Amino acid sequence: MTSEGSHAFARKLEGFPGREPRLDEQASAAHGLPLETLAKVRKSQSWHHLGEWLSRHEVQEISSGRVEVDDDLAARLGIDGLPSGDRQRTVAALQSRHLHRVDLLAPSGNASLDIVLNQDGFAGWADPGQADLAAADGEGSSRLLQGERKFISGPWSVLPRLVSSWAGLAPAWAGWPPLKIPGSVIDSRLDRSSESGTEQFPPLDDAGEWWLLRLSGAGLQAEPWLISERIGCMAITGEPGDNDVTLVQVNGLSVFTSIVSYWDAALTDLAGGVT
Repeated sequence: MTSEGSHAFARKLEGFPGREPRLDEQASAAHGLPLETLAKVRKSQSWHHLGEWLSRHEVQEISSGRVEVDDDLAARLGIDGLPSGDRQRTVAALQSRHLHRVDLLAPSGNASLDIVLNQDGFAGWADPGQADLAAADGEGSSRLLQGERKFISGPWSVLPRLVSSWAGLAPAWAGWPPLKIPGSVIDSRLDRSSESGTEQFPPLDDAGEWWLLRLSGAGLQAEPWLISERIGCMAITGEPGDNDVTLVQVNGLSVFTSIVSYWDAALTDLAGGVT
């Protein structure tokens, strides 16, 4: 987009993802996206935002558009570096009806991004991540219970990279053929209190910790992916209503391509002027 408002979103995440450490600098440069391990996701969110944690009530008030974005609030949101008009325009994006959600589900705790799109870019809220939940001082758990969130925004062009980096997409280790398993095995692996029964499926034991990445919203639902600690990304395929699913090992670049396609479809209406 070339409208004046798009500059506000562009400046909010200026430098993303160039400032990020790489698992493999050469591979990342070749693909044009971060290729990272899940250890990084567990340690810290891999995208940058300067705002503070805000309470559930504050999130609701800001999202409703009933509060003025003064200097204090702009600083708390991390957009105080923007001109006054750009600040209001960026926050106003929260009132768009084009809501999308990105979920990252894992036994160690879930995190999510609630993102809304408008003609200029995106804005939304990030739930506490796994790193915060595991904080030694317990502050992260407190944030989760209180429903505290952080504000995020940026131009459309960074959305695929933001989601890919946030999910910690890692290169796939080739070698496993497609594997048909009961869907309940995935559910149980994401629930530490359940017996996973993965002894029947050796690749799953070798995978290490799993994360389930899922995008949905505004009439769109992307196929979920399992992102594993040691054997990379696996697409989850199957027929609706089937009890069994098939895991197909894929390169992290394939997942990134699917994420790009998802956002391209999500932006179709907006490109036509719908807000």
